[in-house]
Amino acid sequence: MQTSSRIPAARRTAATLIAALVLAVAAPSVAALELAEAEALAIERDPELRRLRAEAEGEREAAVAAGAWPDPRVSLGADSLPVDTFALDQEPMTRLSAGISQTLPRGDTADQRRLRGEARARAREAAAEARRRAVRQGVREDWVELAYRRSVVERLASSRQRLGALVDLTQDRFRQGQGDRAAVLEAELEVERLADRQRAARRAVAVARAELAEWLGEAADRADAGSWPALPEPGPATALADHPRVATRRAEVAAAEGERGIAEAGYHPQWAVSLGYGYRVEPDTGPDRPDFLSLGVSFDLPLFTGDRQDRELAAARAGVRAGQARVAETRQQLERRLAVERASLDSLKERDTAYREDLLPRARERREAARDSYRSDVGTAYSVLRAEIALLEAETNYLAVRRDALQARAAILYLLGAPS
Repeated sequence: MQTSSRIPAARRTAATLIAALVLAVAAPSVAALELAEAEALAIERDPELRRLRAEAEGEREAAVAAGAWPDPRVSLGADSLPVDTFALDQEPMTRLSAGISQTLPRGDTADQRRLRGEARARAREAAAEARRRAVRQGVREDWVELAYRRSVVERLASSRQRLGALVDLTQDRFRQGQGDRAAVLEAELEVERLADRQRAARRAVAVARAELAEWLGEAADRADAGSWPALPEPGPATALADHPRVATRRAEVAAAEGERGIAEAGYHPQWAVSLGYGYRVEPDTGPDRPDFLSLGVSFDLPLFTGDRQDRELAAARAGVRAGQARVAETRQQLERRLAVERASLDSLKERDTAYREDLLPRARERREAARDSYRSDVGTAYSVLRAEIALLEAETNYLAVRRDALQARAAILYLLGAPS
């Protein structure tokens, strides 16, 4: 009876497992996200980059409008109209008039305004390129950080597994009357410490993925950061002179030169021309009277320039000098930053070599020697513990060196770009 009652339950369990397996196989697999795809996605999602592009487009359109002449003005009127009858043919002085006038730009103001607008557009475009590089750098650094945190979790898990085996061996020896209880407790305590470090490391992985999600959104969950990324080689040092931030400052200088050109044009008179026609309605009786044609030219006289034109030109020239100083300042900042990052990368390369060729092999050799001595009843469990922890610290330190080196290279790529 008991056997027959268990059969339906077993069948239901088997059916549930089969259904779960079918769903797992049928579920669409989500492709992992590579670093290059992540960079492109972050650039596409970045709102600041979209803003800069829109501003550049707006400046381009505004530059065309700024270089255009003002619209002509049309005037219509009735002159000398009698107010008693409002008749057009009552008085010989009454006439209907129409005219058109055109104000010309002062000097080459239109060209200077157009050049100023184009320079502002170039400044926005260069700022957008600088932002694009900054986005790439941010994604690369966060990607490397996630890879580092995941590698630390793997190292901790491997070390904890080895220490767990040491705990089992120490307990067996203690039960056989070999060793002491303190060694067992010390090994167990070290395993618990590693467990706590694992919990902290997993939290660090979650934080690193959340920081990457600021660039990628939900796609950060698909980030394939299980291995270290391969970053391209940076360009030559001469590429620093063409950095987008420097290009932005140069475009701002060009815009300031446009302002100076507008101020210099303020010393020229502004001309206006006009053409008018006056039509007279002839009465039924009386002599014919001719219509009127009017031609006119007007211009202003910039005679008193001390408080306006001179001040505007002095301010514009100061703006050009300030812009040139900002170009030099930006270049100095970038050169100083490049020197710092290169010095850091050179030092990290030396440390990387030291870890790979000396520190890590020695730490592994020490651990194996301590384990062999302990198995041969020559060494102690404490020696194995110290050797295992020393190897773990060396491995995690080496991972930090690799992370710092890749992040330094990402910073240099921001400064120099990658050869196309």
